[in-house]
Amino acid sequence: MDEKVETTNEVQEAKEVKTFDEILKEENYQAEFDRRVQKAIATAKSKWEPKTIEKQDSKDDTDLKKELEALKQQIADKEKKEQEIAKDNALTKDIMEVFGDKEFINEYTKTAIMNEIKAVYNSEDNVKSVNDIFKEVIKDKNDIFTNPNQVQDMPSIEDSEERNETKQMPELW
Repeated sequence: MDEKVETTNEVQEAKEVKTFDEILKEENYQAEFDRRVQKAIATAKSKWEPKTIEKQDSKDDTDLKKELEALKQQIADKEKKEQEIAKDNALTKDIMEVFGDKEFINEYTKTAIMNEIKAVYNSEDNVKSVNDIFKEVIKDKNDIFTNPNQVQDMPSIEDSEERNETKQMPELW
């Protein structure tokens, strides 16, 4: 008989099954439901926030890495330019030593010769010294240097202080 009572209770319970909305209409069920939903939201939020912050940090890291790479590139470019300037200054010094005491007719000629020497010296297939290049560049060129043996203007006879005066010849006997 106990079995019949249990089955009848189960049938009555099955007929009395309430929907979710009907259950939430009861005050104590509604409060429990709200409390569990709030706890689930707080738990989910606590799991999502670190991931969101982590993603933001990784974006910041990516931006910082890009900035760092850009700065490294700027430093490398600056160092390269400084090396090129130092190399050019050393070459200019070597060229000036080769020029020695030679005086060019003007600065344009000096600059042109210097640039021509630099171009040949910096070419990839160069194996010559600055002195050899200098000799090659000035070979068969005229009017590059000032002439150290220039003829000085001589005063004319008419411009002399003793114009009309004649000198007396000394007497020999």
